Amino acid sequence: MDPGAEGDPGYSLMPNPSPHCSGGKRLTRIRWTQPRGSTDSSNLIETETMLFLLLPLAVAVCQSPSSNPRSREVGTSPVLEEWLLEGASLFVSPQPSSSGAFQPPRDGAEGVPAFAPPAAREDRPEGEEYANIYPKFTLSAGVLLLENFNSSIQVSGDAGAGVVVDMEDLLDVDSDATVGRIDLHYSFNKRHWVDAAYYDIQRSGSTSATTEDIDFGDVTIPAGSSVDADFGTRIFKLAYRYNFVTDERTVIGASLGVHSLGLNVKLDAAAISVDETFKQELPLPLVGLHGAYALSRKWSLLADVELLQFDLGSYRGFVGDSRVALNHDTFDHWGWGVSINNFRVEADAEGNDGLEANFDYGYEGLMAYLRFYL
Repeated sequence: MDPGAEGDPGYSLMPNPSPHCSGGKRLTRIRWTQPRGSTDSSNLIETETMLFLLLPLAVAVCQSPSSNPRSREVGTSPVLEEWLLEGASLFVSPQPSSSGAFQPPRDGAEGVPAFAPPAAREDRPEGEEYANIYPKFTLSAGVLLLENFNSSIQVSGDAGAGVVVDMEDLLDVDSDATVGRIDLHYSFNKRHWVDAAYYDIQRSGSTSATTEDIDFGDVTIPAGSSVDADFGTRIFKLAYRYNFVTDERTVIGASLGVHSLGLNVKLDAAAISVDETFKQELPLPLVGLHGAYALSRKWSLLADVELLQFDLGSYRGFVGDSRVALNHDTFDHWGWGVSINNFRVEADAEGNDGLEANFDYGYEGLMAYLRFYL
């Protein structure tokens, strides 16, 4: 039937060479024509309905060679080609052209559907950012389960260099601990953050008879003595973070901060009235990298690593702190999370009463916590 003649249904399928079909296959194009002399709007409805029904066939023709020498191309639409290749279910409102033939709507035309082709989608705003990696304020409180402590210290005084005391092996100080930890986060904007954390680790141990003499500071505890030992570390952490990547679901940045490490170590041999204490507050500078990724609107993954080799006169050494956390935003302002922590410091420091200490201290831990966020 001649296109456009009386009785022509107003649509046809036709093979046409196209670079979009790989392997020499051909893309079927769909054209619209208004039956000659007809102005009935029902033709428009019929054309729309048939287009919707014929689209699966059009896609199938694109996947296999086809030819139809009786078909003649009257009007084609590159925009429609892109729709067909995307495999979307389309509902197109044809619009009459000056020649009377019906063409699919062009970009920007009134009535372009929400599933418009790529050219029409380019002007759409980007997706909303994942708010769970951009909270304004967060307060986290939880329980930190620590293990694998490595604590050795050498304290020297006026009498000379002390011996290296392995707190866990020699004095049976606890090799694990359960403590509370509080974390704060405040965001000035997406680029500038401030983070803080506080926790206090107190461990103790005792031995009924030391296996060797212990020179600790200005005292000597003879072998065979009963000794009580305390090893405490109080940590306050403050860091400024700058984010140089802040897209809708990813944050990557750098940080500059300080770990204030309060160290308090005491040995007490009460039976012979000998005791010695080393204590010092060590402000340990740190630089680091951090990142956050929104796994979904509820789940997010955070990681940071901070370390520095330092020499600040009265104390020098190395400090490293790393953490990986998984958070869940359960309710509007409440959620929970779990994290893995690793901390290590090796330092020489001057302390109280002219004492000097060389110590190696570290641990690993798992934390579970509740979060309040805005």
